[in-house]
Amino acid sequence: MAQYDVIIVGAGPAGMTAAIYAARADMNVLLLDKLAPGGQIINTNEIQNLEIFYRYRDRTPPTIE
Repeated sequence: MAQYDVIIVGAGPAGMTAAIYAARADMNVLLLDKLAPGGQIINTNEIQNLEIFYRYRDRTPPTIE
């Protein structure tokens, strides 16, 4: 059975940001969401100022367990 330091419920912008900072702190992170990662932001036509989109815009996004 996997052990996690942090379990984050909700993969919207706040949840993704929390996961990024927890991973930077070398924690084992589990990010859970009911639907697709992104929360309500997946229904938006234009996204501005969201760190994860700028960081991975030209690369393959990281996998989320």
